Amino acid sequence: MSRSPLEFLRHIQDELDFLERYRSLPDLADLVANPEAARAVLHSLLIIGEAVKNVPADWREKYSQVPWRNMARMHDKIVHHYFDVNYPIVWNVLKNDLPKLRQTVELMLRELT
Repeated sequence: MSRSPLEFLRHIQDELDFLERYRSLPDLADLVANPEAARAVLHSLLIIGEAVKNVPADWREKYSQVPWRNMARMHDKIVHHYFDVNYPIVWNVLKNDLPKLRQTVELMLRELT
């Protein structure tokens, strides 16, 4: 059964909502010091990365300000190089990139619904 772009965008939105609690951590050291938080963040980034791979190409082109390819690559890095996660990059994504992604996903969802 094929899923709709709407469903994948909602998955992204759900993970963005979940990740909000970790954006309030004071700094990277707090994330790394808490294995449960670190795993939760990585898991949500995996879901986002998998979901963006299923956003149709025409939507990725229309919303080209989103680094779709980088998110998919981050997914692949976490999956295949889980033993060597670059937490400063994860922290930067969490603090700086996800709020921008949220804005675009909300715009896309409004357009679809």
